[in-house]
Amino acid sequence: MALSWSTLHLPPLSAVSFGSVAEQAARGCLLVVEDDEDMRALIRELVTGEPGLTVVGEAVTADEAVDLATSLKPDLVVLDHFLFGDVRGIDVAAEIRLASPGTRILVLSSHDLSIEVEREPAVDAFVWKRQISGFLPAVRRLLGLDPQTPATRC
Repeated sequence: MALSWSTLHLPPLSAVSFGSVAEQAARGCLLVVEDDEDMRALIRELVTGEPGLTVVGEAVTADEAVDLATSLKPDLVVLDHFLFGDVRGIDVAAEIRLASPGTRILVLSSHDLSIEVEREPAVDAFVWKRQISGFLPAVRRLLGLDPQTPATRC
């Protein structure tokens, strides 16, 4: 599947601050927040095949997400837009941003919510689950990782 900007929404590279070159290649630690076990398994599988990227934690609920983001301080939170109990991921994103200000947040959804997500300042990127091929490029771009140069382990 070809990627298009209508399904993969990232800020312009010039608008993303990654810190120093040493910090850019420092880590690729991900926290996955998804209430669907099959989707969590798919994300783990995608990440497992990528050098330098590691899933360091998984959460199913909003409370677990905030607790783990606070304790783990991951480089990136992969956040489902709709969590168990009708909790919106973008609402959780704001709490995660407060708990771990340096953490990037990528929202996944089976619905095209790109316009809603783009308006949320706590969210750094959106990937439509139907075009999951955009997931790893979005992760690497948000973390400032060159696909040819893997990050170090978490």
